[in-house]
Amino acid sequence: MFNKIVITGAAGFVGSHVYDHFRGIYPKSEIIILDKMTYAADIRNIPDILQNSEHTLVVGDVSNLDICMRVTKNANLVIHLAAESHVDNSFGNSMEFTRSNTLGTHALMEAC
Repeated sequence: MFNKIVITGAAGFVGSHVYDHFRGIYPKSEIIILDKMTYAADIRNIPDILQNSEHTLVVGDVSNLDICMRVTKNANLVIHLAAESHVDNSFGNSMEFTRSNTLGTHALMEAC
């Protein structure tokens, strides 16, 4: 049993299905979604989060160590799915992709 689960990027297409899966198999667990809510995210992918007092959406950047420290505190399981993934967008701002994907993963691992 996991008391607290953190899923990054769970408002995206893949992440929302991972959220649904864990919500179903651990219905009594606290689940925190950390998502930047950019172009790949949509609150309509996770409508149940608004109706469950045990689940929380934290809108924030995974590369922010302070946010990662706060959401992962006492977490039993962390699933990292947040990423800049649209290749066409990477051509216009490759530094943002590197910052988000690399520094974001590093910050989350440091927090864990």
